[in-house]
Amino acid sequence: MDHSSNPTKTRREFLKCITALSAVSFLGIGKSYLPIKYKHKIYSPPDFEYKYRTISVEHVKEIKAWFEKLNSENRISRNNIFRGYIDHFEFDPQKILPGAKSIVLLAKPQRIASILFQIKGKKYNVLIPTGYVADEVSADFIKERVMQDIIKDRNKKLQDRIRLPLKTLTVRSGLAEYGRNNITYVDSYGSYHELIAYYTDKVFEDNWRPIKMMRICKGCSLCINACPNNCITKENFVVNIGKCITLYNELSDPMPEWIDPVAHNALVGCLSCQYTCPANEEGIKQIEQLAVITEEETELILNGGGDEKLWDSIVKKLNRFPSAQDHEYFSRNLRLVLANMKHP
Repeated sequence: MDHSSNPTKTRREFLKCITALSAVSFLGIGKSYLPIKYKHKIYSPPDFEYKYRTISVEHVKEIKAWFEKLNSENRISRNNIFRGYIDHFEFDPQKILPGAKSIVLLAKPQRIASILFQIKGKKYNVLIPTGYVADEVSADFIKERVMQDIIKDRNKKLQDRIRLPLKTLTVRSGLAEYGRNNITYVDSYGSYHELIAYYTDKVFEDNWRPIKMMRICKGCSLCINACPNNCITKENFVVNIGKCITLYNELSDPMPEWIDPVAHNALVGCLSCQYTCPANEEGIKQIEQLAVITEEETELILNGGGDEKLWDSIVKKLNRFPSAQDHEYFSRNLRLVLANMKHP
């Protein structure tokens, strides 16, 4: 197929495929409508795995200058929601960890998750992208492993929860490369990973390098064609984040009318550009099944309100998604996704 010949047609065909995929039970119910011939299996989290690189804290000044340059050129979205995410960056390492010398950048694999909802005798698997499901591995555990495996000196300090643009730092360290969709890709993990960073007062090798986009992206337009809101272009490396559905379905505010209803493909966030990406060929074969939701529970979620004890049991069953305060957008998003699955 020539994926660049008719972008609008290709985009709609892909979105139909991905919403149909969500309706397929990974427990053997239904029929596969994947745009590519992959067989899925339920994924059990493996032992803790990660990759890492180190850079000097001196490069934080360079990142700050680059960030300010993009901002002055209006290449960073002015969208208020997006600004709420990035305005908390702190570009002075010494304020966070006095004596900081290096940054340790960590990437660990994550998997797309799925929740099986039951309603009116039918079953619907709804997908959740990586990054929205709380990890079974605690932050304290990861920090301790970094201290043991990487720092290897209890006299040195290790500070987590640093507020920096981690995607950019990770690419500049060589741990990841950018995709055309402006998402980071890590070797063997694809875009399905979590990025973590630490300051330390230990001096490490400086792996700083120029920003790099994956070689596979050259001549490829799959993510461009798959994006329902035309956020990605060949001309501009920075995506139009103000048009990204993820900004809007993470909040309980009304969904903008300009978003095409067919765009809704996940319980939160969006999988369009990642699911069609060849660099994620292995990652999309494995999906973690979180829970099976009964008809009574599904009705409660869709209608909102109801028995708080029942809702608490749903939260407990889902284990890591959603939190109790997510009632409103959780219900709205589920209704939108089910509508794409032709739920009556």
